[in-house]
Amino acid sequence: GMIPAAGQRGYAVLTPQGVGAADGSLPTHWTVPGFDPPDAADDVAYVSGLVDTVTRAYCVDASRVFATGISGGAAFATELACKTDLLAGIAPVAGLNLVPPCQNAAPVTVLAIHGTDDALVAYDGIETDSASVGADDGTAPTPAAAETTDPAAAASASSDPSAPRRPFYNGPVQADV
Repeated sequence: GMIPAAGQRGYAVLTPQGVGAADGSLPTHWTVPGFDPPDAADDVAYVSGLVDTVTRAYCVDASRVFATGISGGAAFATELACKTDLLAGIAPVAGLNLVPPCQNAAPVTVLAIHGTDDALVAYDGIETDSASVGADDGTAPTPAAAETTDPAAAASASSDPSAPRRPFYNGPVQADV
């Protein structure tokens, strides 16, 4: 896991926990707009303050902060990327598609992981207009980059050689963290 590897590989791991209902009627989770009532805990502010405190107290390079999570945690990592400028990137697992595309967010690197046979969070997620999903440079993706399953076509979709490449991989993955 990430925590045992952190010391060996030279990174820090912060594992905050969302809250549930005090009466136990709602399990522990991250609050994400659209899923929780407007008066729910402001987890974006909580985690933003926590990251700020930890980066200063432990000399963590604030330009190299990343977030990940599974399902609701993935939706929350995506929400953090949309609502703050804290993150260099996110790696949401089965949940990037639970929140609407960001509007006017700072560009971040995204490694989205999701299985097509997920019974809890549909691979197709929420309906979005593909033109509204911004690329990592803040521009709308070209149709070739947004719709292709060919990695070579996706990586070279832009005719501008200085434009960021948007590689697309569709296949099996095995990772040892």
